[in-house]
Amino acid sequence: MGFGKAGDDVALLSDRALYFYDARELESDDGVLTPRQRVPLPGRVGDLRRIDAMELLDGWLVSFSFMQWVHNAEGGAPFQTILRVGDDGTIATVAHRDLLREYNAAWRYQNWYPSPVLYTVQKWVKTAFAGDMAPRPMDTPPVPRSMQVLAGLLLLLSAIGAAWRTRRTDVSPAARMAWIATCAVLGVPALMALWLLYPKRETVPESVADSLAPAIA
Repeated sequence: MGFGKAGDDVALLSDRALYFYDARELESDDGVLTPRQRVPLPGRVGDLRRIDAMELLDGWLVSFSFMQWVHNAEGGAPFQTILRVGDDGTIATVAHRDLLREYNAAWRYQNWYPSPVLYTVQKWVKTAFAGDMAPRPMDTPPVPRSMQVLAGLLLLLSAIGAAWRTRRTDVSPAARMAWIATCAVLGVPALMALWLLYPKRETVPESVADSLAPAIA
């Protein structure tokens, strides 16, 4: 997934672990190499934002920062973990701290609550056809109850808005019911599409209609 020079070693990052290889073996050997150390990731690779490594006399001090997608609904809770990796393969946690979120729930879930169904479908399609470019695994948290309630209210308001709008257009009764059902399922995007596709029915004011009425002899 990624690699870089780290002192006399070469660090290689996979979806599950960080590996340290002897750089001299990479230069002089073209066979299968055995890593000097394997460090399991303390979080999901999709949330990983930064790795800092400092070489010690008998190993490495490695810092992992998991905060890549902290600004939206996909990333897990941000945190930083520092591990001490010994030359003998031992791994010990030196420090761990939870990081504060700088974005509230309404901001982080702004792509979700206008239409949970469309959000889920586009995520599935993007993953299904992405191939090697598929998003890396993330520790996606459950949707907060407050955002679920907000999404439900928006679906209800979208259905009410569709019922009100279709009464002022020239759509058939069957199309009216279909649009109301669609807005109840898809939410705000469907209501916006209805608003743009079907303009309000034109009416003639009563004063103008009376003036256009034929005179009775």
